[in-house]
Amino acid sequence: MNEFFDFQRFMPHGHCYLWRPDILWTSVISNAIIAIAYFSIPFCLLIFISRRQLSQYAWLVGLFAAFIVLCGIGHILDIITVWTANYPAQAIVRALTAIASLATAVALVPLMPRILALRTARELEDINAELMLARTDLSDTIDKLEVSNKELEKFAFVASHDLQEPLRKLMIFSELLASNKVDDAMRDKYLDKINESASRMRELVKSVLELSQMSSAPRQLAMCDLSDLADQAWGNLSVLAQEKSAELRCDDLPSLPVDATQIRSLFYNLFHNALKYSHPERPPEVRVHAERGQKCWQIRITDNGAGIPAEYHEKIFESFHKLHGSSEGTGLGLSLCRKIAERHDGTLVVEQSTTDGTTFFLTLPASDS
Repeated sequence: MNEFFDFQRFMPHGHCYLWRPDILWTSVISNAIIAIAYFSIPFCLLIFISRRQLSQYAWLVGLFAAFIVLCGIGHILDIITVWTANYPAQAIVRALTAIASLATAVALVPLMPRILALRTARELEDINAELMLARTDLSDTIDKLEVSNKELEKFAFVASHDLQEPLRKLMIFSELLASNKVDDAMRDKYLDKINESASRMRELVKSVLELSQMSSAPRQLAMCDLSDLADQAWGNLSVLAQEKSAELRCDDLPSLPVDATQIRSLFYNLFHNALKYSHPERPPEVRVHAERGQKCWQIRITDNGAGIPAEYHEKIFESFHKLHGSSEGTGLGLSLCRKIAERHDGTLVVEQSTTDGTTFFLTLPASDS
């Protein structure tokens, strides 16, 4: 053992360099730089482990750090042996380095799948971008829900108010009939009032159900000729149209992927309003015209009726808002029409007109096909 540590019998490594300064100092400086680099690596690993909170890999990092430090010590001993032939110490450090390197390699192989599963910086950025997008979508959904809740509160309040009117009439005239103090003529009058109130309640309930289902029912999109849907809607109003000598002038309309039932209902409500609120001095005339825009079709539904004052151009789309008096209609038709347009990613507005009549401006996305 004493012979192993007896380095006096060896000559320094400098003799191999023939003590040439250029070779000697190049070797010394290179080994010094390599050793400093080796010693700095464990500190970087320590910071990495603490910042990434990977304490479960601390033992592996410690083993790798020991291997790196021993490599650095080996280069320091290479410098020392230039002047002092301490080869035994160098051999011991090399042996320890071999053991540490072998242990690190053996421990690292089974951990490779878990290490490879760690997210890269690019993957984390992509995940963060997806989370930000999801957060934005969630925020938009929350905003829409808040708006929907406010509309629902307003809707429930106004609906209950409008339903109370025919209900109150039903109660009043029913009580009058039950009093047995009316003649046959008055009884018939009261029965007519009861039937009228019941019909109005049925109309209101039907409209409320149709409007409430508009937001929840899925769209049944299919390629449809809008001209056919407009003709069908007008046909459903044929009796009223004949009574008023009304005329529909419908240009060629495009075929678009739409929910046929909903778009037909939109045309029906707009046509019905045109006939119901026609001008007293001329027969109703409705014209439907379409133009292709850059990304949508622009459809104008124009009538020659009584018209709508500009200050009511937005109010008429509110639920239960009735421009022509509380006794006419439910006030839900135009609200339903706007919701249909919005569910088709379109819009419905009233155009400003300098003449009598009303023009509704409907936009629907153009088909890509």
